[in-house]
Amino acid sequence: MTSSAAPGRLVTELLGFPPELLLDDMINVMHDTIDQALNAVFALLIAWVEHKEQQNGGRREDELRLEIDQGIIAFQTLLEAHVDIAADNFEVWALRNIFVLDKDDNERVQRHVVTPHHAGLDLDTPPGTESMQWAELDVLRRKIQNQRRLRVLLKAGVAASAVEAERSRRRLQQLSFLQYLIDDPNLDKLPENIHKLHATLHTLPSTEQTLQTAQQLSGGPRAWEASKAGYVQWAVNKVLERTRAGDEGLDVDTALERARKVASAQEVRAAVERLGGRVETGDDRMDE
Repeated sequence: MTSSAAPGRLVTELLGFPPELLLDDMINVMHDTIDQALNAVFALLIAWVEHKEQQNGGRREDELRLEIDQGIIAFQTLLEAHVDIAADNFEVWALRNIFVLDKDDNERVQRHVVTPHHAGLDLDTPPGTESMQWAELDVLRRKIQNQRRLRVLLKAGVAASAVEAERSRRRLQQLSFLQYLIDDPNLDKLPENIHKLHATLHTLPSTEQTLQTAQQLSGGPRAWEASKAGYVQWAVNKVLERTRAGDEGLDVDTALERARKVASAQEVRAAVERLGGRVETGDDRMDE
């Protein structure tokens, strides 16, 4: 570092701040002193005018007040002009004579003075250290890049999770009516025939076992083996056949009483449709 290359850089390093800042603060103090002095003089003159107005029976001295205002403004302008000239001369003289180092002083300071930010540092770098430092910088740079990529992936994952959560929330809202069915106190008061029908359905053989047996007995699948609707139709017919078989040999009154306990055709049809099929009469078929 030479004075021709950067004449004030070494001074700034030694002071810890540019010398122009110190000179600006000193000039600001000069201007503040002028302002305080002018305010004190103005307050003294106003007090003198008010005292004179009281002696004259309260009559205002407008001419004196106007003369005081104009005089203070003129005096302030004069003082600030002289201070500005003096401050400019002082700043130039200080930068040329105080905050400056010539070539000899610069070299002498570099040999014997240690700047504050260089204190305790070993500036004698052994060979190979710089390459190691560059390698460490490359490793740190790659870590930063990986962290940025990870942050992008995390943001994308959070957005996808939010979309999935919203979708699950909508599905839960669509199935919220089941909660009312679970909490319904009348759920345990279902007719006894519904419980019997439920128990009967549980005793029926599974579809896979029945299908395997039927395929072993005949070459092709039957109507009730082809679809769920056919199986439901077959199960309903079996229940009706058992009911009819149990009603044979009974008198008319007993048959009527049992008929009342059995659900009507509309109720059976509605139950089958809730199970997933549609019951059709005659030659019609049952579709899902």
